[in-house]
Amino acid sequence: HGRPPRPQTLPGGILDTDVARTWAVGLVGGLEPHLRIALACWLRHHARTAPAASELHVHRTTLTVWLTQCAERLGQNLTDATVRAELHLALEATAKDGDDPRALPRRGGRTYRRV
Repeated sequence: HGRPPRPQTLPGGILDTDVARTWAVGLVGGLEPHLRIALACWLRHHARTAPAASELHVHRTTLTVWLTQCAERLGQNLTDATVRAELHLALEATAKDGDDPRALPRRGGRTYRRV
């Protein structure tokens, strides 16, 4: 309807400032790698557990437990859309090369193992 298309990702450099990175690290910096990966994946799937669990190759119950741990460690309500948006931005700003669902350690099929 005459509106320009919305970009699928944030333009490069938009979060490339010390203030933004400090805020982001303060928000999500304390999460363990598997929780960061799970939370970012879940947020990419618009807070839908089944497709995120499928991408992560874990059971939905496992993902739900991890998301509960995220909420507790972050002191945030993951059902709040504003909180989810802030977390998404913070995870994007602090993304690391290993923050990929394929980077989760595996042991046989869909079993997760901490390293």
